[in-house]
Amino acid sequence: MKRYFYRLKILHKLIISSFMFALPIFILLFYMVSGFNESIRFTRLEIWGCELFKPLENISENIYFHQFLTRLYLKGDREVQESITQTEKKIEESFNILLKEAGKYEKALQIDEGSLKKNALEQNYPPVLYSAWKALASSWRDKSTEINDQEHNALIQSLQTLIRRIGDTSHVVLDTDLDTYYLIDASILRLSKSKQKIGEFILFSQEMKDKKRLTPKDNAFILGFVTKLEDDLEHIREGIVTSIREDENYYGENPTLKTNIMPPFSQYQSAVNSFSFLLQMLVGDPSAKISNEELTEKGRELARLASTLQGISLTELQFMLNKRLERYETKRLIALSLSILAIVFAGLVVFLINLGITRPLEKVMNIAGDIASGDIRKAMEQIESIKDVDSVHGGQDKSVLDESILLIRSIKTMTSNIISLLNQIGRSGRQVTDASNRIASSAENLESAVSEQASSINEVSATSKEIKATSQEFAKTMGRVAQMASKAAELSRGSMKNLSHINDTMKNLYSHISGSSEKMKIVDEKMEDVSQIIITITKIANQINLLSLNAAIEAEKAGEYGIGFSVVAREIRRLADQTALAAIDIETMINETQEAMKAGVSAVEAFTEQTRMSTEKIAEISVDLLAAIEHTQQLVPQFEVVNEGMQMQSESAAQISTAIEQVNETTRYTRELMMEFKKVTQQLNEAIANLKDEVTRFNIDT
Repeated sequence: MKRYFYRLKILHKLIISSFMFALPIFILLFYMVSGFNESIRFTRLEIWGCELFKPLENISENIYFHQFLTRLYLKGDREVQESITQTEKKIEESFNILLKEAGKYEKALQIDEGSLKKNALEQNYPPVLYSAWKALASSWRDKSTEINDQEHNALIQSLQTLIRRIGDTSHVVLDTDLDTYYLIDASILRLSKSKQKIGEFILFSQEMKDKKRLTPKDNAFILGFVTKLEDDLEHIREGIVTSIREDENYYGENPTLKTNIMPPFSQYQSAVNSFSFLLQMLVGDPSAKISNEELTEKGRELARLASTLQGISLTELQFMLNKRLERYETKRLIALSLSILAIVFAGLVVFLINLGITRPLEKVMNIAGDIASGDIRKAMEQIESIKDVDSVHGGQDKSVLDESILLIRSIKTMTSNIISLLNQIGRSGRQVTDASNRIASSAENLESAVSEQASSINEVSATSKEIKATSQEFAKTMGRVAQMASKAAELSRGSMKNLSHINDTMKNLYSHISGSSEKMKIVDEKMEDVSQIIITITKIANQINLLSLNAAIEAEKAGEYGIGFSVVAREIRRLADQTALAAIDIETMINETQEAMKAGVSAVEAFTEQTRMSTEKIAEISVDLLAAIEHTQQLVPQFEVVNEGMQMQSESAAQISTAIEQVNETTRYTRELMMEFKKVTQQLNEAIANLKDEVTRFNIDT
């Protein structure tokens, strides 16, 4: 992994790091937009469902009336023929609207032929219902009243099944906003039940036409109808009032809600009260003269008012849903716009930061390359050309924290020191060369004089050879010891340099480890933030669980129409429980990760302390080694003193023999020393020449 990581430039690494930091933000943005899209889809399904409810309710109502009229026709009342024709025309128009709207939304609302067939509801497919109606409209005259009633009831039952199917797939029954929830309960659930009961009562009133008096069973049916009608009226009133009261709390107040719904509701309420009073009087006073035609007309008027109220309620419901849809789309647009602006701004900031890091580093690399190639003058010119090094913030300004500027300042100081060192080496080399040349000349003169003196005393040198040989051997030994001491000093200085490099490396290692420890602490803090997010998710899951429980209670209240809603609520509660459990598992893993991070931070801090102690120990060893080098360097002049003592001892020994032997020994020994000194001088000249060659590699002219 490191091998591939080292192949990347710093710019690429920064881009990768920025992307990794931005990845969670992109994920959160995705889920936020997905939530808005889901809310928009949910609302659109409700709107489409409402558009289909209108023609379906009209068809159901008119089929009830068509059944009533066909009964009268089959019993000989030919005056209803025109009413039958008008009713069939209304049903045709409603079916045309239904087929047109269903063609648009059947896939989304899962009322297409394939979806219905999977649920064994293919007989409720709108074109199939239309075909059944066409068959009924063309053949009802040729059938008995019983068969005619059966076919009408079957068609009405299929329409009611389709209405329930649309209510489930459009999520109308799952609406969570109180304003629309109560309006849906009033306009779709309660009013639909009331219209169905009114239609059944109209058919029942037609059956009472041939009876002279009501039976107890008839009275029980009428009283049950009145009770249910009044109970539905109360629910409708509560739903409308609650919807109007809660409307201002969601997406702003709808000014037409109260003004458009309350007048038709008041008319419907008055009609229900009047009709209930009439029916109660019919049951309580058998002698009351209430004709069957009057009951039928009152029932038809009540059904018409219920349809009017339902139509207006559905229109207002669609307006409220469209307003909610518009609000969701606006929020989604704002979220996307702000997110895009934030991403663009963040990208611009990252780009500028990248330039601020990579450009100075490129300049430092170029300067280092010039220094490595020996063109120090060019490197110095590049340093001087960087304005931010000293012009804006002075070189001594310690408030500057930009590492690139500090690095360039350090390189500038290093370059200046190198130039000074090279100049000093050049001057010292010239001085040593001059001194070496003078010493070589003096040595040659001295060698010539010693040679002349040696030729004159060769005859008397034989007697002092033994003393001379012994003294020379001892002197050579001391010379080797001096050389070994010098080499030891050189090796010690080399070790001192290596220890200095090791000390610098340990300091850098200490600095990087300290930085890693701080970063691990920051990661630990970020993990704390993630824990807070997980707690929030757990709370949301608990809230969803409570909402699903309330939804299940409402489903139980709705009876058989809330079965689908109850199943959905139960699934939502199960998903909420799973979400809470998953959040707890994630929180546990995060806690374990935090414990591991804390252990890692402790280990890094311990290793940092060990590194600091090792650095201090190396510094102490460097001090001790420096003292040893100084002691070794002090031995060299002492060896020279011993060597001079040996020379004096040799001269004393020569004096013991004879004065001439002493002169001969001294002369020969001096000659050998001159020859050795000449060699050393030549080696020194060669070393100075090599040093000059190395110095000339660096271009330091300004």
